Amino acid sequence: MARPRIGVSGPDKGGAGMWFFTALAIFLAGGRPVRLHPANPKQQVQLDGLIISGGADVAESLYEERGEHPLDDLDAAEPETVHYLIGLVWYPLVASLRWLLSSRKRTASGDTARDKLEYALLEQALDDDIPVLGICRGMQLLNVFLGGTLFKSITEFYMEEPQVRTILPQVLVRLEPGLRLQKVFQREKLRVNALHDQAVDDLGEGLCISAQELNGVVQAIEHIGREFVIGVQWHPEFLQQKKEQRRLFRAMVQAANACRIHREEEAREM
Repeated sequence: MARPRIGVSGPDKGGAGMWFFTALAIFLAGGRPVRLHPANPKQQVQLDGLIISGGADVAESLYEERGEHPLDDLDAAEPETVHYLIGLVWYPLVASLRWLLSSRKRTASGDTARDKLEYALLEQALDDDIPVLGICRGMQLLNVFLGGTLFKSITEFYMEEPQVRTILPQVLVRLEPGLRLQKVFQREKLRVNALHDQAVDDLGEGLCISAQELNGVVQAIEHIGREFVIGVQWHPEFLQQKKEQRRLFRAMVQAANACRIHREEEAREM
């Protein structure tokens, strides 16, 4: 059976580490990753799903800034010894490849060409009603695209406790019960990584918050009226050794495959 094509956006320069880990996660989930960047947007390719990946901060010109729970289910879900041993290899590998291949140092002030490409990709994806997953910057861009705003800095959220910036899953987030993301993870809480400087402020049209830190930083959003339009602030592609994070890519690929089959059935009936 043909694998659904999942477009993965990125910059022209750098971003290879992000692409590698995202593509790996898509492939392991049963999809076919397609790399998209401003110099080669592959407009001729029919996509079944779209991932807006992480990277440089969203350009400020695109928006205006306006602007006590137990951990028992976490402990129960993790086979600690196995994950500890895997982590000894996995996290240094991720950190090394990110440092070697990152585009962040080249695009710290924004990437206008990438913003334009991803706006076009989001417009087409929502018109085609295919699943969309925004990761970190991708979640922020999804929110801005739908009319929301961002906090340019999140330091004010961490006045009483230090802000954590790490590829390790050290940030506790709470998932809103009954929403799609909570159903995907089948959990009420998660430990995630944190590599972001901006965060969602006002929500875009049709979006709701599906996960937050205890201090109120938005960690995930999803569209109320669409089948699969989700954004996560963390980087699940760097945590795919954890089974709950692989569920997100599996759900994305399954939704994309359903879109592909539906489109093919409609074509045969015409």
